[in-house]
Amino acid sequence: DVGVWRPSGSCLRLTLGEQATFGDLRARLKMLLGIRKSRQRLVVDSTIVSSRQTLGSVVRSTPLEVTLVVVEPVCSSCGADGPLLFCAGCVDVLYCGARCQKADWRRHSADCRRHRPRAAQI
Repeated sequence: DVGVWRPSGSCLRLTLGEQATFGDLRARLKMLLGIRKSRQRLVVDSTIVSSRQTLGSVVRSTPLEVTLVVVEPVCSSCGADGPLLFCAGCVDVLYCGARCQKADWRRHSADCRRHRPRAAQI
């Protein structure tokens, strides 16, 4: 059982298995709340958790309490706002242009491969 505290102050209760990842939780929140994963930050005990971490890996009390922080979209490489484009691979990270996407590829490539939409992996 996971309690997700929204910016409005209300709590959304979800049931996910211990082996589910925080990436799975972000995908569920995108589906339920319509908030793109690139704008979601999940915080447990004042620490932003990684999408790859499993829910069971976090030392916690039951149920898991997660705070959802919604951030304004900015370029993942340079931090600029304005017209942004999603990474074509994972559709989860924003860039202001091809130059920034190329500059960030070394850092982003492993996450990009793991988080590609399932339809693109077939």
